[in-house]
Amino acid sequence: VNCCVNPEPFTENVGADIPDNIENPVDIFLLLFSDQLLEKIVFETNLYATQKNLNIPHVSTTIEEVKCFMGLNILMGVKRLPSYKDYWSVQYEIRDHFIASCMSRNRFGWLLGNIHLNDNTLEPKKVDPKYDKLYKLRPMLDTLSETYATFYKPSRCQAIDESMIRFKGRISFRQYMPMKPIKRGYKMWVRANESGFVSQFQIYIGKAQNASERNLGERVVYDLTRDLVGKHHEVYMDNFFNSVLLQFSLQKDNIYSCGTARKDRKWFPKDFVDDKNLKRGDFDWRVTETGILALKWKDNKAVHFLSNFHNPDDVESISRKQKDGSRTEYKCTKLVKDYNRHMGYVD
Repeated sequence: VNCCVNPEPFTENVGADIPDNIENPVDIFLLLFSDQLLEKIVFETNLYATQKNLNIPHVSTTIEEVKCFMGLNILMGVKRLPSYKDYWSVQYEIRDHFIASCMSRNRFGWLLGNIHLNDNTLEPKKVDPKYDKLYKLRPMLDTLSETYATFYKPSRCQAIDESMIRFKGRISFRQYMPMKPIKRGYKMWVRANESGFVSQFQIYIGKAQNASERNLGERVVYDLTRDLVGKHHEVYMDNFFNSVLLQFSLQKDNIYSCGTARKDRKWFPKDFVDDKNLKRGDFDWRVTETGILALKWKDNKAVHFLSNFHNPDDVESISRKQKDGSRTEYKCTKLVKDYNRHMGYVD
């Protein structure tokens, strides 16, 4: 079998794609949080306040006030105090005079209690096929998915991995991930590049009713790469996502992909050299007629990989620290080094 794969050149534009009138970080922020989203927040917040207190008059919010509210929340995330009320404390040493000058404490509390993005009365019931656990956030999530992709063109190398948004409240799909820097909250599937910019994301809402978690990783990668079809990007992933079937699918879409793999996955080769017959730095490989490469490489222990664009004869070296503090060079393929170089983009 001819194992030589010659990836097509990458010719896409890369980097920020923003209007010429953008002058400062606030302008960038408002590109992502579009006017349409802000108008939606204003409308739904005023509607909810009316629905909640039909007989109690209130002062409706505005786009400018919502912008101020969002800015204050960002500042409070930088300068943390035990309670939001402390920013308006009568004690001079505690009070934040800038925040207190922007908005009254009562008005901030009113916005905090009424801020909305969708009409509660129109939310589909759990028995409805259109039921959405993220209904209350959906307008913002959809807007960010669109604006992230519109105003930044991703570089060739991308990584897909899990990430977390810290959340301590009560939701049915809150996750615990002890190996992540943020251990409890919303779990997200994220596609990002070397700068950490997120191009695509999905929030994991738990197992869908009457649905299987089998092949979940494959579906996530497929969903997060639809805007890359035909553009010859490289996408890196770990063994939760990777499979032979996914490699074939992405290959057909002209998306190059690589990652660690689980040896018990369907169609993964079973006839590799046994671990005990491999020394550190040794590797064994199999390749399909279309160039899907399955590779077993011995580090401290055997690691398995799948790629649809690497060649097994691209051999380099990797440095490993020994028990006495010295370093030794071992053989490895370019596939291994590329994976180690690019996989950390999300965390």
